[in-house]
This record gives sequence, C-alpha cells and structure tokens, in this order.
Amino acid sequence: MKIKIVLIIFLLTFASKPYCYSNNQILVGYWHNWEDANVPYIDLESIESRFDIIEVAFATPISNQDMTMQFIPEKVTQSTFISKIQNLKSKSKKILLSIGGANTSIDLTSSQNKTNFINSLNSLLETYSFDGIDIDIEHGNSILITGGTIASPTNVAQINLIDAIKQIMTNYRTKFSKKMYLTMAPETAYVQGGQSGFGSIWGGYLPIIHALSDSIDILQVQLYNSGSMYGIDGNVYNQGTADFIIAMTEAAIKGFNTNGGRFNGIPASKVAVGLPASSSAAGGGFVDSANVYSAMNYLIGKGSKPGSYTLVQSSGYTDLKGMMTWSINWDNLKRNNTKNQFANVFESIFYSKPLSLPNKVSLVSPINNQQIEANSTTLIWNKSSPNISNYHLELKLGNTIIQNDSTINDSILKLYNLAYSSQYNWRVRAKNLSGWGEWSEIFTFKTLPLPNKVELTTPLDKEQLETNNTQLTWLIGTPNVDKYHLELSLDGKIVISDSLISANTYVLTKLKPNSDYNWSIRAHNVAGWGEWSSSSTFSSLKYPEKIVFMNPIDNKYLDDNSVVLEWNMSKPKVTNYQISVYIDNISYFDDNTIIDTKLMLKNIKPNTKYYWTVRAKNESGWGEWSKGQYFHTLGIPSKTTLISPSNNSELKADIINFSWNTTFQKVEYYKLVIMYLDNSVKLDTLVNDTNVNIFIHEKKDFDFKWKVQGINNSGIGEWSDTYTFKKILAKYNLIVKNGIGSGIYYLDSRVLIQADDVTIGKKFFKWSGDTEFVEDSLKSETVVKIPSKDITLIAEFADASAIGDDINLSFDFIINHFKNTLTLNKNYDNEIIEIYNQIGIQVVKAEYKDGINIGSLPIGIYFVKCKNRLAKFVKY
Repeated sequence: MKIKIVLIIFLLTFASKPYCYSNNQILVGYWHNWEDANVPYIDLESIESRFDIIEVAFATPISNQDMTMQFIPEKVTQSTFISKIQNLKSKSKKILLSIGGANTSIDLTSSQNKTNFINSLNSLLETYSFDGIDIDIEHGNSILITGGTIASPTNVAQINLIDAIKQIMTNYRTKFSKKMYLTMAPETAYVQGGQSGFGSIWGGYLPIIHALSDSIDILQVQLYNSGSMYGIDGNVYNQGTADFIIAMTEAAIKGFNTNGGRFNGIPASKVAVGLPASSSAAGGGFVDSANVYSAMNYLIGKGSKPGSYTLVQSSGYTDLKGMMTWSINWDNLKRNNTKNQFANVFESIFYSKPLSLPNKVSLVSPINNQQIEANSTTLIWNKSSPNISNYHLELKLGNTIIQNDSTINDSILKLYNLAYSSQYNWRVRAKNLSGWGEWSEIFTFKTLPLPNKVELTTPLDKEQLETNNTQLTWLIGTPNVDKYHLELSLDGKIVISDSLISANTYVLTKLKPNSDYNWSIRAHNVAGWGEWSSSSTFSSLKYPEKIVFMNPIDNKYLDDNSVVLEWNMSKPKVTNYQISVYIDNISYFDDNTIIDTKLMLKNIKPNTKYYWTVRAKNESGWGEWSKGQYFHTLGIPSKTTLISPSNNSELKADIINFSWNTTFQKVEYYKLVIMYLDNSVKLDTLVNDTNVNIFIHEKKDFDFKWKVQGINNSGIGEWSDTYTFKKILAKYNLIVKNGIGSGIYYLDSRVLIQADDVTIGKKFFKWSGDTEFVEDSLKSETVVKIPSKDITLIAEFADASAIGDDINLSFDFIINHFKNTLTLNKNYDNEIIEIYNQIGIQVVKAEYKDGINIGSLPIGIYFVKCKNRLAKFVKY
C-alpha cells in the first residue's frame, strides 16, 4: 500500500512537470521571425513546449556602416509580440534576442558604431522585455583576430564588442535588477579552429569568450556548416559524425593551446551541443537521431564510445548544460514522418523514462510489386525511432534468403547484379539500445526482363530512297534499353554489324548506288540481348531516268540564229544535266553543269544540220544518254519577188503602196530602196512588213526604180529584181463661178482668180466653196493654190446697205476656241459689235465689254463688224 501511495505521488509529480531531466539540462532552439517557402513561420505561443530557451532570430544593423540594431516582428504587431513573450515567460521560458545571423556583418571599429550598438540593444531589451541576448555574429571585423593574444586582443572592433556587451549587461542589471542572460553560438572556425591557426576567423571568438567567461550562461558552438576540425587529441574529425560532436564539445570544455595562448575552456555546465534539426536546416553537419543519441550518451557518461574519439574525462560530463538546435521551425517539420525529432532525441537522452523498442519500419522504395527498370535497385525505408543504432535487412529470391544483414546503419541500401525476370521479397526491422523492433511488411519487386522485339520505323520496308544517305530509325526499346545492335546487309552479305549504338537512330552515308539493302535491330539491357526485329529492305538512289526531248521536234527547221533546247525533268533527285551538240559527228557544244531543263544555244550556224542528246546526273552518277535527234537552221533570207507597183507602171497618186512576197526564211525586217534613174537614192528605209505606203511628190514627172532585200539574224539576203515606175505629175480642174480663173492646173500651182463686176446696189461679199485653198476669201481678187483634187470657188455678192458703204476690212481681234470668245482691243469697249454668217445674216449684236461669247455659233465662217470695220473669222 505504501508502495502504491509513493507511486501515485510520483506520477502526480511527473504529470505536473512533464519533463524531468537528470541535471537540469535545457533545450535551446532558434525561432525564425520570418516566413520561409521551405519552413513555415510558427506562432510564438505554438512553439514546442520542451524548448526552455527560445532565441529570437535576428536583430540586425540598419546598414553595414550604422550599427544601430533593429528588430521588428514580421507577422504580428509589436504589442502582440510583447504580449506573447510575456506569456512564454510566465511558463518559465527564457526569451533571448539573437544578434547577427548568417548574413549579417557587425563592425564596432568606431566609437559611434559602438555607442549606436549599445543604445539600440538597450532599447530593444527594454521594449520587448527580452531575458538577454545571444551572440550569433558570423561576419564582420568585430570577431576577427588582428594580433595580440586570447587574453590581450589588439583588434579595436573586437575590444569594443566585449566592452559593449559588458555595458549592455550592466544597464540590464540596473534596469531589471537581475543578471542578463548571455549565450553565444560561434561557428567551429571561431573556437576550435584556433588550434589550426590564430588569426582572422581562426579562433576569432576566443578573446570574447575569455573576457566574458564569467558572464556567459551557455556556449553553444555550431557543430554544422563546419567541415573538418582538430580535436584536442591531435586528430581531425569530420562534421556529421558522433566523433565530431564528442571531440568538439570536449575541446570547448577542456580548452586547448593556440598561437595566441591557451584557451582555458568553459565549464560543461555552460556548454550546449549545437546541431541542425534536419538535413535541410544546414549546408552540412546534420547527424541522424541514432548517432546523436549515442554521442550524447557517451558525453554525459551513460553510454559506450560510439566511434574512434576517446574522452579525456572518461566518466563523461554529467553536468553538460544541454543541447541547442537550428531551429525550432525546422524541427517542427516532419522527419521520418515525425515532428520535433530533435526535441524527441533530447528527451530520450535526458529523460528518465526507459527507451522503448524501435517503431515498426515502413518501406518506401521500390513500392510493393514494382517492376524495376534495371537489374540493380536501391532499397529505401523510413528511418525508425527512437534512437536507432542499426537495421536488419532480409532479402529473398523466390523462397531463398540471399541477403541477411543486421549491421546496416542507414535507411538506404544499394543492390547490384540482380537476376533478370525474377521476383524478390524484402523486409526490414530496426534496433536501438532496448533491442530489435517489429519487422516491416514484406514488399515484392520484379527485376528487368530481356528487351522486347524492336519495331523498325524508317525507312519503310521496300522504300526507294532519294539519296545515298539515310537515317535508320526505330521505336525506343523497352524495358530500360541501354544499347542496340544493327546488322545491315548488301546482296546477302553483312556490311555493318554495330552493337554499341546508344540511340534509336543510325546514319548511313555513301550507300552503293542503285542497290538493295536489308537491315534489322535488336535491343540490350542489363538482362541481355532481346530478339532480332523483323528485317526490312530499302533501295539506295537509282540512276537518273532517260531524258525525253520536248523542243525542238526532231528534224525541225529553224529560222533563228539561236535555239532553245528543252527536255523533260528527269528523276530521281537530279542535280544537273549534260548536253552534247554535234555537227557532222564533230562536237560543237558540250556542257555538263546545266541545272535547268532547257538551254539557249546562241550564234548557231545557218544552213546547218545539228544533232543533240542529253543525260541526267544525281548523287548515284550519270544516267543513260537520251535518244539523239536533229534540228536544221535555214540561213539568210532568200530573194524576194516584188508585187506592187508593177514593173514599168505609171502612178499619179502621191501615196504609193509598195508590196512584195515574204521569203522562206524568217525575216526580221526588209530594206526598201527607191532611186531615180541615175541611181541617186530617193528613199532608203527598213520596214518590218511586206506592205508599206510611201508618199512621193515631185514638181514634174519622174521615172523611179525600186528593190527590196530581206535581213534576219543569219545575215542579209539577196536583192530582189529592180522594178521601174513613172510618177506623173497630177493636173486638177478649177471651176470659178461668178468670176474668172477656171481651168486645168498642175498640183500646187498658184492661180489668180477675180470676181465679176457687180450690178448697181450690189457689192462683192466673199468667196465660198473650197475656200480653204484661197489666200483671202473676202477679197474679190485673190490667189488659189491647187490641191490634189478638183475644186470649185463661188463669188458671192450682197446689198451694199447690209454691210455698209464704207467698210474697212481690217482690224485686230482674237478668237479663243477653248473659251469660245472673241476679243477686241480696248479701243472697242462699249461699242456695238455685229456678227454675220456667210450669207450676210446677222447672228450676233451686242455691246462689247471684255469679249463676245461665240459658243452658241455653229462651226463655219463669220464676219465681225464694228465702227465700219469688217473682218473674217472661222469658228471650229
């Protein structure tokens, strides 16, 4: 009964204080004041409750030149953030403001920067009621060694940083009447790196730790993003291992020698082991839970040595302060399907509850019943917990166990040289300090079979190629083909056998012309060679087809000095043609560079018989010559025969038609020559027809002779016979009525005509009839020029009163036929103007002002009268 009461009391006590650690060890975690795509923001009040110290990241300077530190809550208001800090502090959590971070540089070289640094941090501590600060400065002059020793540094920026922290601590004690909590999280290079060399970053934190050792509450060196470091045993250890955790931690506790003097170390009660919460949280240095568990147990004297490093203090450090992680946010993400893995490991190390057996392992890859695409594979399973030390794999081929390995310390295993087309079964279980856990489920996978039969694609079976190059292609083989084997045969003999083809194509060049090829493919994978494909046949490029002539037709007679030879387009894939032309079996023209199907042969000889033939060429070579054929050239024009005017003819008309027959040959133009009987030339002209009208006019009768010759591209033909004709000067009849001058006259003769005397009361008015040949139709006596026709002129009379007794037949005027106006000079302004037609009838009477409109008058001859003056004009 007594025992039961004690047990109940213990359970009640445990229930009220859920985590009980052996020596008041604490769990420290950094908290992100930002949203990240890879790791989410966590509300302060949602932080895993096992974290004792929460380090808020980060306070940063305004700029690289101004060390005024700033911090602004990202996701909530300042007042809300302060309220949440107070709530956490009420649960005995310490909330520190971390200074710096991976991307921030701190430089307190100047006194102004130092002052800004101190004042701004004092303000932030007071505003948010932080419990202290964490020094996580990873860049800048203030953490560099520039000379001196650990105990006596010379770097002003480093000295100012030490003094600034002291002043901030003093102000905090004055303000809050308690000690300010101080932690530091240097990288290994700044602490343990001092063993390699003392300068720059190497050992850069050692003077700061030394100067503030009494005030530091926790030194939590970042055992990640480190690379390898010396342990105090003189050996080098690599990050990410149990040995690295143990060696670096003991170096921080025991101290070590440097070129700047001895570092005396920090008591274990002030040292926490700093590790990343997951492999994604740091660039390197992540340690899985089992190795963290074994390393920490050895460090605190609860377990055996896990690696090669041996503790100087063999009993371990039971008062080790605890563990730190980057970060609370990263630990909140699932790792091995479990959140807060780092907090779980911390609990399993320092919590008095016995370690439970490992959880049942869950298999990941290959998935159950998967057909793998190679005869090797990687077995993957989720890591079990808690504190797994190793795994046990059992692998069967059919019902036979072929691998039974219980020493695997990772959750991944590569298998090689598996049998093809086989079925494998596998399962895994985990082990920790308490023993083996339950076996996982059994998964099955199948290995790769031999490749399927390949299907050929191009060229198509029995395809006729249009080139002597081709690309063989086939469908990609399956499953997981790594190479192909091609066999190509010509006339039943293998000419290519290539078994190292990596792609599903193969380029063939310089195939034998006009030949038949046969080919097939098989595929290979790790299981071996598959079946050969069905064979396929293709033919390389044939020689060009025989040419067929198109123009000129065989034996055609040509009447030009050039000829267009034309033939059909040959195939396949003809690149050029050769044409040969012969005269009497002797080569006249030969060209094998012709790319068109026609050729103009210039400057051919007249009266000649030509023979020609053509052949085509392609990539395979020259095809057969065409059947030859002939064409003939006609030569220069033959003698023409004159037609009109006939020989010895007499011609009266001035327009004479000359015509002659065409020649047998094509004539470009004719040369016509007309001469006097003394052979002097009257006309020498070129015409392009066999019929032409020529104007010939003479002052007297003349005899002429004429001849014609044809001209073409071949030359000048023979003259025709010479014909003679007589050009008789024409005589025409002139009839004068009411006057004298009638008679028969030669063409262009000038004849004086005169109107008859008139009776009393009458007066000569004008001449009518063919007056266009009269010099002045208003004068009773005038001159007529005889035209090439018979003409009649009539003298007309009118009453003297109709046109006035005192008529002056001359004054100036202008007829504008475009505007239909008659214009006089200014002397006639405001005068009365009268216009009469040919028979004396008045047609216009108006006062003159700037012109008289005659648009309404019909075409004809008129008389204008003004101020006893009379003049004639013609309206047309």
